[in-house]
Amino acid sequence: MNRKLILIVAGLLAFVVTAGTYAYTYGVTASNTLGVTDAGGDIATWQPAAAEPEWYSILAGFKWTDDDDGKGKDGKDKGKVAGNVPIGDLLVVNPHPDYAGDLLVRVYLTNTGDLLKAYRYLNMKLYMTGSIEADEEPGYVILSPDNGVATFNLKGSSGSSTISIIGGSYRLQSKKPHKWEEGWTIVPELYCEVGPR
Repeated sequence: MNRKLILIVAGLLAFVVTAGTYAYTYGVTASNTLGVTDAGGDIATWQPAAAEPEWYSILAGFKWTDDDDGKGKDGKDKGKVAGNVPIGDLLVVNPHPDYAGDLLVRVYLTNTGDLLKAYRYLNMKLYMTGSIEADEEPGYVILSPDNGVATFNLKGSSGSSTISIIGGSYRLQSKKPHKWEEGWTIVPELYCEVGPR
């Protein structure tokens, strides 16, 4: 009787272990069909947009030396210390065609220290086509040297999406770039990170 009981318990134990292994193998195999591994690990790529904002237009008419009075022929100041940021496209995100899941897109400002040598403040309104944020109020996300990152959510990614500057404002340190701290720049440098959400 003891042998029969041991044989039954051993059979049940083998069944439980085998069923667990089978279920685990099935789960791993099922996750491979999401298209992530078919895409070679890249569920999305990004590149700079073709029509980027004209950042150097901010410096038009500025005083570049102490000999220059910074005024036009009519005697009025040529440059503006504050105004609206240039608008235009920044980045294009392309999901892999085999990946139909949601995406999380982060845009980082990578040169905040150099920007702060030229700007007192810089606020850019970023808009991403097809994002959840585009459908909500106010329809954009603010990127500035203070926050350093803008986050977008793409639901069920299908086709490329463009991240653009649709507005914003700035104020420069002064009208005399030659007196700004060494290493200044007015052009934001961006880095994009795309992953599953």
